[in-house]
Amino acid sequence: MLCVGISLAIVHEDKVKWRNVIIRTLKLGAAAGALSAITYTFMPRSPIYFGAIHCITLNTLLTMFFIRVPRVALLGFIFTQLYTIMVGRFPLEVPTNRPTVDVIPWFHNLGYCLLGLWLHSVGAHKIAVVELIPGKPIHLEDTVFTFFGRHATIHENGINYRSVGRRAVKLGIVAASITLITYVLNREEFIYFGAIHCILVNSLLTVPFTRIPRAALVGFLLIQGYTMKWGTAPVEVPQDIPTLDVIPWFHNFGYCLLGVWLHSRGLHKLESITIIPGRPAALEGTVFTTFGRHCLAIYLGHMLIVLPVVWVVSTGA
Repeated sequence: MLCVGISLAIVHEDKVKWRNVIIRTLKLGAAAGALSAITYTFMPRSPIYFGAIHCITLNTLLTMFFIRVPRVALLGFIFTQLYTIMVGRFPLEVPTNRPTVDVIPWFHNLGYCLLGLWLHSVGAHKIAVVELIPGKPIHLEDTVFTFFGRHATIHENGINYRSVGRRAVKLGIVAASITLITYVLNREEFIYFGAIHCILVNSLLTVPFTRIPRAALVGFLLIQGYTMKWGTAPVEVPQDIPTLDVIPWFHNFGYCLLGVWLHSRGLHKLESITIIPGRPAALEGTVFTTFGRHCLAIYLGHMLIVLPVVWVVSTGA
């Protein structure tokens, strides 16, 4: 959602392009409607009534009201986060207790869209150097966004255990801080295992597989197969406890392993992709920047393929 806000700010940097807003809304609306219809057809017991695309559609329109007032957008971000932490669920929020394949709360995520507007106004998308420790600047590659994506290749020439230790300590401190802060402010819905906790656990679990990418691929296939066949793993974190954020680590661990294998195949160095034989599609910069720019189309395209396949597999089983 942060990137949604930044991308909107970039598109409408000089002036609000209403034609673009209308076309984007129609496309997103059609995609959201199609997604709901498809999941209702193949999974009538748990259709997507308000998933990621629905959330992006709504928050895109709501964010447009703040497009020319980034400082007000920053205040909006602070308000939405404080409200969610201290009060809890927003009265106009979509219900999140219905059976569904995907549901995204829009109010909390609207805050990140607004934060994206403000970050664009202060030039965060153009940052070339980050100085976390005074006197020790970190030079980024291209932009701050591509930098963090590329550093997934840090163990390319051997496991850097010092880096692993530092990363684990930093993530652990952040994860513990989030748990402590949310527990103090909202004990009924504190974050016991959110996104940062999940990244910490999966970062450590993925390290042993960085030198054996084929085993990583097998692990990915086993995890996805297990999840589709039996659902939640016995070692998964409980997801029925009231919380502001919970991320299942086991299923996502599979994608970490897939990333290890894709790296071994040189995916991060691809300069072109040939989907139709004889017609290579040139990438823009790197595979990270290209996929990032077209992530919405990729998301929609893969859903149209994955959902019918999941339905066939689940009903056939």
